[in-house]
Amino acid sequence: MWEQMLLLPYAQGRDDPKNYSKNYSKHYQTYKPTDGERVWARANLIVWSWKFGSSQHQQTPSLRHVGLDEVEQSQQQEEPFIQVEFHTNQVEGYIDKSKRQAPSSSCDSVFGFDDIFVVKATNLSYHEKKLTGCKCSPRDANLSAYCANHIHYKTRKQWSHLLSSPDNRHQRTISIGYDDGMACASFLQKSPLLQHDAVATLRPCFTAVVNDGAFFRAAQSRRQVNYWCPGLNAGLPFVPKSDLIHELTFLCHDWGHFLIPDLVTTGGSVSASSHQLLQKRVYVVWRMLSEAITLVFADMLLAEALRRSGVEYDWNKRAIWPLFAATRLDPFPESPNVDVTLSVFKTLLRANAYYCLLGDDSEYRKLLSQAKAQTNRLEETPLDEHEALKNFKEKYMPFFVEDYRWTSSNYDSMSSRSESFTRWWELVAPIRDALRNAQRGSQLETVEEVIATLGLNSNLTGRQLMERILDYLFETKLAPAFLGDSKVADPAILRRNALGRYMIGQMHLLVRYPFLPESKVYGQKLQQILCRLISQDNGVSQRQCAAVRSLYDQFVDILEEKGLITADDACVFSEICPLFEPCYVDYDRDSSFYDELSVVQRAILGKDENDFVGIDINSAEAAPKEENHSGAIDPEPMGCPCTLVIDGITFADTKRIWRKVSCEKSLPIRLRRLHELVGVGFWDGPKGWLVKTPVVAICALGGMPITLDSNVPSGIVLANRPLGMSDLRASWREGMGLASMPCYMNPGNKAPLDLWNVLVKHGHFSIAHTVSLSFFLAGFSCGVENELNSQRDVVHLARITVARTASQQQPPLVVQHAAIVPVMEYLRNQTQERLQDASSAAIRDTSKADWYEASNLLWPAAKSHCAVLTGSLRGFQKLVSAISDEGKEAEYRNLLVLINQALHHLLPEMFLGSNLYDYKLPSYFGH
Repeated sequence: MWEQMLLLPYAQGRDDPKNYSKNYSKHYQTYKPTDGERVWARANLIVWSWKFGSSQHQQTPSLRHVGLDEVEQSQQQEEPFIQVEFHTNQVEGYIDKSKRQAPSSSCDSVFGFDDIFVVKATNLSYHEKKLTGCKCSPRDANLSAYCANHIHYKTRKQWSHLLSSPDNRHQRTISIGYDDGMACASFLQKSPLLQHDAVATLRPCFTAVVNDGAFFRAAQSRRQVNYWCPGLNAGLPFVPKSDLIHELTFLCHDWGHFLIPDLVTTGGSVSASSHQLLQKRVYVVWRMLSEAITLVFADMLLAEALRRSGVEYDWNKRAIWPLFAATRLDPFPESPNVDVTLSVFKTLLRANAYYCLLGDDSEYRKLLSQAKAQTNRLEETPLDEHEALKNFKEKYMPFFVEDYRWTSSNYDSMSSRSESFTRWWELVAPIRDALRNAQRGSQLETVEEVIATLGLNSNLTGRQLMERILDYLFETKLAPAFLGDSKVADPAILRRNALGRYMIGQMHLLVRYPFLPESKVYGQKLQQILCRLISQDNGVSQRQCAAVRSLYDQFVDILEEKGLITADDACVFSEICPLFEPCYVDYDRDSSFYDELSVVQRAILGKDENDFVGIDINSAEAAPKEENHSGAIDPEPMGCPCTLVIDGITFADTKRIWRKVSCEKSLPIRLRRLHELVGVGFWDGPKGWLVKTPVVAICALGGMPITLDSNVPSGIVLANRPLGMSDLRASWREGMGLASMPCYMNPGNKAPLDLWNVLVKHGHFSIAHTVSLSFFLAGFSCGVENELNSQRDVVHLARITVARTASQQQPPLVVQHAAIVPVMEYLRNQTQERLQDASSAAIRDTSKADWYEASNLLWPAAKSHCAVLTGSLRGFQKLVSAISDEGKEAEYRNLLVLINQALHHLLPEMFLGSNLYDYKLPSYFGH
């Protein structure tokens, strides 16, 4: 793959840049435009790929062009050949040098000519568009075209075993307005497995979802697949599975989520941070309870109903049904009784919610103990009670841990754009109200409404919050659904509810471009039409649905015409406008990859009353659980920081760092991502590439990793116990005092702390070799790494030891002076561009590792690194003495100052304050 960015000047008499001679095509670096000059930004993308035919035609490869050479494409396709795909795109604009950004004057770096190239369609510069999140360049357009050719699905997503409609076709990803509005209703009425008598008790729940406006989603690309937002514009996805029963239970699991639509975030601003945290807790708890509920509904109750209907299947394959069987609860008595079903459902819900949200399996163990005590066993369970619970936890624990992270990420994404969500809710709230007030209308609730209705406050523990919301959901959502009828509403009513919910979500696109006059015009018009249609007693016709969607599609077309979105964006947004950025989760790692669910939930639900309070530390109840520390774990995966400053000392949670970095799929990006996570300062913004200030953080004590935990008073945990700074200092002093006993035999029978004072008085700090600790360092150059590696006072330096790795393909670069920032940025961009040009050719005749080794050496010595530095207190005392060594590099001395500052705060009698050294940190450190 090869790409070229050009800035094309206007030539007299040449209105179309396509007709320009090659002499007019200039790289920006060599072409100096004039202020006010009419120009075009053009990008060319060329992609080479091998195409192979059958083995009997292995001849010399030929060269084919896609879209360029029709003659060659008509030749035989069986022989191997190189396919060349060419994409080009351009945007017209003009040069405005008054918009020029001064170097380092903004935290957001300026790429190339972005700050002075003004787009004709919007009169905004590329840099201004970037700051508003709507920059769309010819490069983006080319990649969009490539995605449409190669990444979009050839056919829409569809089930492998179920049928969605009689003809099994879908004109669009979301079919509202393009079918009769009965797709979900038809599936419910015609699916043979859902017609069994044993399923009859559950059918009102399925009907409730249909009547509330459910619709299917037949995705055409991965971007359309990834989005999931029950209740608004995502729809029920077609997800193919390996067998019919798995496909059905998976669908019904998703169906169950629509019984409890996700809460709506309105972006309302509040001053109290505690209330903001409460909003997030309520949103996440509600969403996680939805997961706990649907597991019981679909994977326990529906599975049992199908089993009792005589469906032949290995039910043990689902991991959760054996746990249900082990409880010996009977939700379907011989004489159907919905009250019995609801009672069993509520019992199972409570047990499942306690485990899913709190990591507490005590309710399940109670049910299993009661089942084991039964004397009138009618049939044996497939698995022993304890084995069933063990298998369930091993299977589903990763799901709950990752779902916590996913849900929290979604909320953080929305709250980071609170202004746009405030504008959105002002636009769609009348539509929601009309939908709520309509006869047989659909119900959507906001986070604030639930907080007010339940009287929730920040003082509630996580357990109390979960229990209140669970009771509310059961009484207002679940019980009414079970007790409702199985009659499907009129198609016009189904279309009305579906259209209303869908368009509420879609209309977020209309508030993302407040500078665009059309946003207000189309937003007001859609609001007016939808409020009128929804208020009609007779529902909405198919033609009216199509008309609303066509008006929305017209706005999407305007965005594409103005260069605010790509063709791929338009393809996605016309069907699904995601409310939050994608967050990818990983359910399939070894269990050691994930932290204990009980630890994860505390990060967002908060501690219970008995956490770390009133427990005898010597009791069995207080004994820490055995943990596997070998995996990359994020104990608090809800956007919690990886570093924390306590008493002037920075601490790092390497377990969390490891976990978060592991989630970065792109290996070349991981090094920069690590820098970002630990708080390295950048000249070019928080997600930049040019390092301004390093980070020095204590990450382990005596070889034991530090864990950050906001729910303990001290903020940090060591060996599963809260650790306070005063306790740490006292323990070190006492330990070194005790270690001195063999040296002096303590003739005066002094206490350990008194012996420590003797050591301090005489400066006998060799005893400090008995105390070891580790620092996590990030944001230092190769020169500092070499200096550290040669120090004999360092016990161990864990670092990147080889260049034969993709992790060093795009390293951050250390810059020690503001004046060098634009120079280093240019060097980095040029190196990156040239390496990309060279890699496609080089990789064909060399191994990846050899290429990494050769290409990584091109980066300057300013390449930024990270390391774990381990030593004794005495070793560090000798190491930091080099602060006064004028022969050492300033960058190295800066790092020593940061190490010394942390140790001075811990043991001021052993480490001098940094202010007592002649050498001072540069002013840009902010100290």
